[in-house]
Amino acid sequence: MKKDDAGNVWMAMQDNGVCYYDKVLGKAIVPPELGNWQYGQANDVLPLNKEVFIGTEDHGIIEIHFGLQNTNKMLPAKKRKINAVHQLMLDKNEQVWMVADNTLSMANSNRFQLLEIPAEWQDEIRAITSDTAGSIWFSNAKGLFVKKNTIRPSKQ
Repeated sequence: MKKDDAGNVWMAMQDNGVCYYDKVLGKAIVPPELGNWQYGQANDVLPLNKEVFIGTEDHGIIEIHFGLQNTNKMLPAKKRKINAVHQLMLDKNEQVWMVADNTLSMANSNRFQLLEIPAEWQDEIRAITSDTAGSIWFSNAKGLFVKKNTIRPSKQ
């Protein structure tokens, strides 16, 4: 679950895409752009201004533009097929990070191209977050790591 700028709480659903809880109306709402969901299980959602990124179990990242009836599937820069997107996160620099197929990737939010992170520290990534200093924290079976404006993370 993630909050948008208006204070609505967005939720990924197993069968029906995503919805948000409108605190003013006091109920969950499925936006019209998502009414005909055809991408299976949604694992995570990242609401941004007039668009939403949805991480799915079998179809990678789905990007929905509100008011445009426009849907895009994001593809990695190296044409690697992405299936299960488990977590999405926006960092301090407005870059979208994702945990997909147990690896960590980053997308430039202007170009929507996924950039590979060095393979030597990709090993069944389980979770990702950022702090107020802009560092990216992630965990895998080997421990907790932080990426601080460097190419390689350091183990904490």
